Amino acid sequence: EMKEREKNLNDIEFKKIISYFKKATELDETDNLAWHHYALANYEACKHFESFASPSKKGNHHLVKEYVMYVMFAVKGLIQSISLGGRDVTKTLQDTLRLLKLWFKHGSVEEIDNQVKNGFDIIGVEVWTQVIPQLLARIDINAAKVKKTMVHLLKIICDTYPQAMIYPVSVLSQSNTDNKKQVADELIEIMRKNQKELINQALFISKELVRAAVLMNESWCEALEE
Repeated sequence: EMKEREKNLNDIEFKKIISYFKKATELDETDNLAWHHYALANYEACKHFESFASPSKKGNHHLVKEYVMYVMFAVKGLIQSISLGGRDVTKTLQDTLRLLKLWFKHGSVEEIDNQVKNGFDIIGVEVWTQVIPQLLARIDINAAKVKKTMVHLLKIICDTYPQAMIYPVSVLSQSNTDNKKQVADELIEIMRKNQKELINQALFISKELVRAAVLMNESWCEALEE
């Protein structure tokens, strides 16, 4: 009962705070700080209500729906904040990481995955180059919708910024996991279409760097374990 009262009280407070920031975004739709604070308020609401909205708890279906609503508002706010953040992508990095966290966790909800996908049209590709390691690290994610959208995003980055993708993708191509290797090979072929010689040279250098970094006894141990 105490937890329910705490939840109701905080729900009122969060909605009040969020309504103020929402009003700020309506007064000036181009103010990235207004969108940033609106997104952050919803993001914090998501974190707070997550424990109350567990689908495993009986009678919590309305809370799950409300929780998803906060996630969607947070995603919308983050996308707007990032897109309006200017050319200095380091200033929007934290918002980009928050967006990825919500997407990876809730992207199996179609509306949320679609929101992120639509965000590709308004967020500059250079923003995503800052989170290439995070994207590649989750490329074998179980959520099929998220994986499909993520591969689509990685292909966009490969086409626009092959120089930023080639080394991490070449390392991924040497993975022992078939799914990761398959995606890496697809991305390499996309980059080869426009920059064949550059990509081949970069792949050669990358493999030599990896080979030089692995000691002979480590190679033997790995081979014996396999």
